[in-house]
Amino acid sequence: MRKIQFLPLTGIRFFLALWVVVFHLAVPFRSIEQFPVVLFCLLRTGYLGVEVFFILSGFVLAYNYPLGDSWPRSRVIQFAAARFGRIYPTYCLGLILIAPLVVLSFWNLSWATVRSQTIVTVLNVTLLQSWSPKLALSWNAPGWSLSCEAFFYCCFPWAGVALWRRTGRDSPGQPFDEQPFRITRLRGLATACLLIWAASMIAPLLAVVLRIHGFGDVPATSQAPEGNSYWANLVRFNPLLRMPEFLMGILLARAYDGLFTGKSALLGRGYYLYVPGMILEIAMISQGNSIPAPLVHGGLFLPIHSLVILGLALGGGPPARLLSTRPIVFLGKASYSLYILHMPLFWWMDWIHRRVFSNPTRDTRLAVFHLLTVVSLSAIVFQFLEEPLSRIARRRFGLLFGVSDENRARSASAGG
Repeated sequence: MRKIQFLPLTGIRFFLALWVVVFHLAVPFRSIEQFPVVLFCLLRTGYLGVEVFFILSGFVLAYNYPLGDSWPRSRVIQFAAARFGRIYPTYCLGLILIAPLVVLSFWNLSWATVRSQTIVTVLNVTLLQSWSPKLALSWNAPGWSLSCEAFFYCCFPWAGVALWRRTGRDSPGQPFDEQPFRITRLRGLATACLLIWAASMIAPLLAVVLRIHGFGDVPATSQAPEGNSYWANLVRFNPLLRMPEFLMGILLARAYDGLFTGKSALLGRGYYLYVPGMILEIAMISQGNSIPAPLVHGGLFLPIHSLVILGLALGGGPPARLLSTRPIVFLGKASYSLYILHMPLFWWMDWIHRRVFSNPTRDTRLAVFHLLTVVSLSAIVFQFLEEPLSRIARRRFGLLFGVSDENRARSASAGG
C-alpha cells in the first residue's frame, strides 16, 4: 500500500459532516426562508455532503489499496476486517443511543409491532436497511449511508480491480504498477467517467420525467414530506443506485495516480481545479430553487464534486493548506462520529425539551448548543472509542494478511 496522506481531503470531511448536521438542524426552522438565496440553498442542500463522502471513500480506498492485480482471499479478509473495525463500533453506538427512543415510541405493543420492529432492528444491525426504501431512514437516519458503504466495501475488491486495470494497462508484459501513464490512456479514463456519470443520472431523470409526487415535481431545496414515496426513497437511498459515486472516486484515484507518476505540472497546483470547482458548485447550488430535486440527489453534481476532490488531492493554495492544519485534520478524522451521532443526540435533546417546556425544539440558541455539543462529543468518541477499537482490529488481522499496519492506519484515518 502507498505511503501517502491526503490531508486536505481529510480536513474537508469535517466541513462536509458539518454541512449535513446544519442541514438537519435547519429543517424545523421556517425562518431560514428569509435568508439570502445562496445561504438558504446551501442549508437546504446539505444532503450533497453524503455524495461527496461516497466519492472520497472510493478515492481514498483505491489509492491506498493495491488494485493492479486480483486480490487473494487473505487480502479480502484483511480489508473487510479493517473496514469493519473502522465503521461498525461507532455505528453501533449510534444505534444504542437511539434505541430507548425507538422503544418509547411504541406504547401499545402487539405481535405485529414486535414482528415488524424485529425486522427493522435486524436490518439496521446488519447494515441492510437502505435496501428497503421504506426502512432506509429507520432508527438512526444517517445510518442509511453506512448501509450503502457496506455494499461498496463488499464490491471494492472486484469492482476496484476491474476499473483500475481497465483504465490503466497499456503493456501486458510489464508489471502493472510500473507502467507509465500515457496520454492515450486518458481517453479510456474519460470515457469511463462519462459512462459512470450517465449511469448515475438514469434514475434521477426517470424520477423527473415520471414526476414522482413529492420528489420529481419539487425543487432541490424543498423540505421532503414525512413518509416520502417508495420510488423517491429508492432513488435517494438504494446502494446500487448510489454506487456510481463510489466508482467515480476509484477513477479519480486512477487519474491522480497517473498525474503523480507522470510528474504532472498540476501537482501542488490543484487550485486550478478545486477553485473553479467550488465556484461552480456554489453557483449551481444557488439555483437550487429551480433545479428538480432528483437531479441534485442524484448525479448532477458528480463531475463538480470530482473536480474539487482531485484538485484538493493535488494540493496547493491557501484553502488546501488550511484544510491540512492539525486542528482541521483532527476534526476531519472525527467527522464520522460527528455524522453518525448527531441525530441521536438531537432526538434526545428534543425529547428532554418537550418534557421540560412542553413544546418542540425551535430555539436557535439550543440548535447552536447542540452543534457545539455534538462536535465535542465526536472528538471524544473518535479519540477514546473509534481509534482504540480500530487499532485492536488492525493488530489482530493486519500483518497476518501481508498489509502493513502503518499504511492501513493511514487509509483508515483518511476516511475510506
